[in-house]
This record gives sequence, C-alpha cells and structure tokens, in this order.
Amino acid sequence: MNIQINEQLGQEQSSYVAPYYTLDCALGINSSGAPKLSPNLGAELLKEVDLYYCHSHLAELATNTACYVGTKPEQLTFTNGSLGALELIFNKLLPKEKSMLGVGPQFVEAVSEFQIAGGTYRSLNMFDYWNEDELLHALKAELKSNPPTIVYIDNPNNPTGLTYTRTTLMVLCRACNEVGSILLIDEAYGEFLAVEESMIGATAEFDNLIVLRTSRRDWALQAFDWVTQYLLRSSPTISINQYYHLRLPCLQSR
Repeated sequence: MNIQINEQLGQEQSSYVAPYYTLDCALGINSSGAPKLSPNLGAELLKEVDLYYCHSHLAELATNTACYVGTKPEQLTFTNGSLGALELIFNKLLPKEKSMLGVGPQFVEAVSEFQIAGGTYRSLNMFDYWNEDELLHALKAELKSNPPTIVYIDNPNNPTGLTYTRTTLMVLCRACNEVGSILLIDEAYGEFLAVEESMIGATAEFDNLIVLRTSRRDWALQAFDWVTQYLLRSSPTISINQYYHLRLPCLQSR
C-alpha cells in the first residue's frame, strides 16, 4: 500500500536556488559561487567564508556519516536540530490533512509541532498495558481500525526512558507498511540503545521508515542533527530527500 505524502513534492518546485537544492533554510545559496569580496576587508575575518557555497563539505559529511552508521549517503538529510527535522517532515513531507498515532507520554515538542502543522494527534497510554507485546497488539489493532498518516515512536521514550526492542519495531514497521502509514522512530537518545537495537539499518528494507538521530548526544556535537530517510523503493513512493536538502552553514564553512 502506498504511503500518504505531500502530492506537491512531485510537482515542479519554484525556487531561486540550484535545482538540486530547492529548499534553503540557511542564508541562501548562489549556484554561481561566492561574490567578489573587497580587498579592504580583513583576510582573517573572511577566511573560508566562500566555502559556505561549497557542496563538497556536506557531501563528505554525508559519506562519512553513512559509513559510520552503515547506510547510504543519499539516505541522509541534515537539519539544524531535531525540531528542524520534525518540522521538515510534518510540514513538507506529509499532506495537508494528516493524523499521527503515538504512545504517550512522549516528546511533547513533537506532538505540539505536529498539531501546529495542522495535524490531529491521538495516542495509546503505555501504562495501560502490562508488557510490550500487549502494547504492540493494541497498536496493530489501532492501525487497522483507523490508519494514521504517520506513527511516532521515541525510542528511548522521552520522558519515561522506556525502550522498545528492534523486534517489536520491525513488526510495527511492517504493520504500518500494510496500511500505508509512515513510521517515524525518534532515536534522539539512541546512545542508550545497544547498536543492534537501532532501527537505522532497517531503512534499507522499508520505504515507509524514517529514523531520527542526533549528533549532539551521540558525538557531543551541538552543530547538527541528522535524519536517516527511507529509501526510494518504488515509483509511487517519493523520498523527501529527492526534493529537499537543508543548507547548513556551519558545516559548509569549516
């Protein structure tokens, strides 16, 4: 079953930027390169400023990150903070009419951001279930009775610290795929998971899966967060990464 995404993603995008980067969330990109600078300006002050316009830094970052996490560079989209990633997904990837299913309590900012984007949110209370199997059964039943546009799971959970096993999330991902729902796994606190429990590798198997990770906790880098996008597996499915790339000045200028 096809997942629900913003139909406008398949249309021609009008922008002043280069065609490969139609969304610019930084200071802008000039495909002709940096403007000529006055010789009166201090060389030290302007050192490497022109490298902001160089794509090679982002390409190198994507390649090295992909090698580190075991995925492909084209599956990665970099954002300024996890909220920037959520905004991109909720506002650009998803259609105007959208609904989200979650397991509460969970990351409040994700819920409020989705509602601000015009979506409707509903959740299952994790404390109503004795174990993970019961919760999974309830989620699958909810998916079948009222399929949402997207299912949001923070793993580990914020604020309770509850973790879900990869086995459970794989079953949930298949269930979401069957009804045409996107599964968004927020691994912002993924450093508390065993490597084999991360869902990053599953993005190669499912085209309805998005995994969010953050470098500020994983690598103690405050500059950026990263999102592992789902793969472009079939023609009806359009990867957000095919149309939208975020420009990150701090990474491109150093």
